[in-house]
Amino acid sequence: MTSRDLEKEYDPTQWSQRIKDPKELLASHIEYGNTVSDANRYALNCLLNTPYGESFRQKLDIYGVHLPFEAPIVVYVHGGFWQRSNKHTAAYAVKPFVENQAKVIVIDFDLCPDVSLTEVIKQFKKAVERVFTYAGEHNPKSISFIGHDSGAHLITYLLSEEMISSIGTDKFKLLKNIYLISGIYDVSDLRHTELHNHGNLLSITDENVDELSPIKASYAHLGKYDITFDAYVGGDESPTFQKQSREFVAHLKMEKLQANFHKIDGLDHYDIVEKLSEINYDVTQTIISNLNN
Repeated sequence: MTSRDLEKEYDPTQWSQRIKDPKELLASHIEYGNTVSDANRYALNCLLNTPYGESFRQKLDIYGVHLPFEAPIVVYVHGGFWQRSNKHTAAYAVKPFVENQAKVIVIDFDLCPDVSLTEVIKQFKKAVERVFTYAGEHNPKSISFIGHDSGAHLITYLLSEEMISSIGTDKFKLLKNIYLISGIYDVSDLRHTELHNHGNLLSITDENVDELSPIKASYAHLGKYDITFDAYVGGDESPTFQKQSREFVAHLKMEKLQANFHKIDGLDHYDIVEKLSEINYDVTQTIISNLNN
């Protein structure tokens, strides 16, 4: 694959069929996130800016704080290739879940190049520990994670034996469903793109590239837990993005885990996740149905 081909494969704006202009597509996604997230903060009971670390971005927002302690928890992890977006513009998905009696936690963290990708992962792990501490205080029926793009990548780092030990097995058993949307699970090619890693702003090296690629990790130890993985990708996304999701699901299945691959025709890298705000969207309905099982 030439460098030009590689850039296109990892550029989600090049594949949408509904908005052909890349700048217009990104602007539309940003406007959607801002508008719907602002409306949700106005309409829903929420507790904003709960800190879990020392820096300004190491905070999380909790929606549905009026719900009973035992209400299930959904955690949303935003995308942006580890260098864009934040919890304020990524709260568009919360309303259908809160209205169906689930609390939603949207987490934030520092971004590259202010910090390295390794540091982003460390902060994500701290946020996860805070989420499970909160769960320990409230005894929810279950915990689910939804991640988009780089957020799907980050979610895989809550699954290590080290993290399970830190969280505690009793609390970790609350984790029932993981939804990975248009994720990145192997950074070995992406590290060579100018679009996402200009000047190596992600700080990926030969020494850490495998550690930063979830598909290289073993998850066999998860067999003792009742966790279902669902990986989604749009039909209007690049072959590389579709391959990343398909191969990660195959990797999980090889380790005897419950994992499902879903390609949704007619959706691109952005509306596949924007539509989580719609109660009649199939993915939204699946998540809600699983919350009540």
